[in-house]
Amino acid sequence: MEEFDEYKNPLTKRYGSREMVTNFGEKRKVILWRQLWIWLAEAQKEMGFDITDEQINEMKSQRDFIDFETAAAEEKARRHDVMAHVYTYAMVCPKASAIIHLGATSCFVGDNADLIMFRDAINILLPKTARCIDRLAKKALLHKNLICLARTHLQAAQPTTMGRRICMWIQDLLMDLENLERLKNHTLRFRGAKGAVGTQASFLDLFQGDHEKIGSSAMPYKRNPIRSERVCALARYLMHLSASLVSTASVQWLERSLDDSAIRRIVLPEAFIAADACLILLQNIIEGLIVYPKVVEANLMTELPFLVVERILVKMVSDAAADRQECHERLRKHCHEAAVEIKLQGMKNSLVEKLLGDEYFAKIHSVLPEILDPKNMIGRAPEQVDMFLENEVYPALHPYKDNLEVKSTITI
Repeated sequence: MEEFDEYKNPLTKRYGSREMVTNFGEKRKVILWRQLWIWLAEAQKEMGFDITDEQINEMKSQRDFIDFETAAAEEKARRHDVMAHVYTYAMVCPKASAIIHLGATSCFVGDNADLIMFRDAINILLPKTARCIDRLAKKALLHKNLICLARTHLQAAQPTTMGRRICMWIQDLLMDLENLERLKNHTLRFRGAKGAVGTQASFLDLFQGDHEKIGSSAMPYKRNPIRSERVCALARYLMHLSASLVSTASVQWLERSLDDSAIRRIVLPEAFIAADACLILLQNIIEGLIVYPKVVEANLMTELPFLVVERILVKMVSDAAADRQECHERLRKHCHEAAVEIKLQGMKNSLVEKLLGDEYFAKIHSVLPEILDPKNMIGRAPEQVDMFLENEVYPALHPYKDNLEVKSTITI
């Protein structure tokens, strides 16, 4: 069949890294199966099985030489991929043919090979996650004093700093890093070689009772966030993969069934490849991230007069002995008029000018610049950035310090 006649998964062709895609490749899987058979034979020999060094050495010497065409023909005839590869391995290891897969189950090689691939996949994801955190940490430090407008419920709230906002992004990635480390170090445990239902009955018997950029050609002013959009698409796909795994785990039959086989072949490799693709893109996006201070300032200044109304009210009551209710009503009226001008007439925020033109507020006119200074409204945001980086980020990145300088390159 011609190369372009068949469907090929875009995850492997376009988005995943070479190292992640080959980690889940057919050749890698079968080599791991064979390595597991070698380890099994070595353990059985150590425990007294009639297995010779010559047989084990033969298995080792032929481990990487795989006849995939013969295996495919055997799988078609036997309808069993593991047994097809037992046969194919035995063909090139005639002396060891009797001991290959001895006393084992398909799950012994299949599940344990999967676990090795998962471990190696996590080892690929860990430094990439760390690099994303590292790049964001540099941005947070650079912009820790850049005051911007914080929003709650997507509405203007109070000033914060761009650095502190970036630290919130870092926190999510730190939790991802911790979860990956915990999964690798504490969760990925080998399944034992204990027979079909885990009772070791079979071993008792054996022991005899013992692309180019194209788009928006009509709108050359646009700079579409295509890589961010791609991350969103891949992340959405990755998140939804978990549903099929949860469903499969909830209905496994008794001690063991194969209703998980097909879904595992698809979902598990693709989950790692999708995560890999997201991290490659995310690092590339962060490395090219540009903050425009003047735009940040303009957005802040549009809302800033509204944000200091409470401070103005307090100042009027405490320093000018104003009546709270009357002051509140005057402020409400000026705010409403300024908001109407902004929303209906496209004017700039004129609240300060309205206050300066109102003799009622004359006693605080001289201190309005101080009240309006956003530096007085960000609390300890810059110091919080420093503390977060020193106490949380840098210690988490230390194990990956030798891998942090690798750049992310996107070709399409």
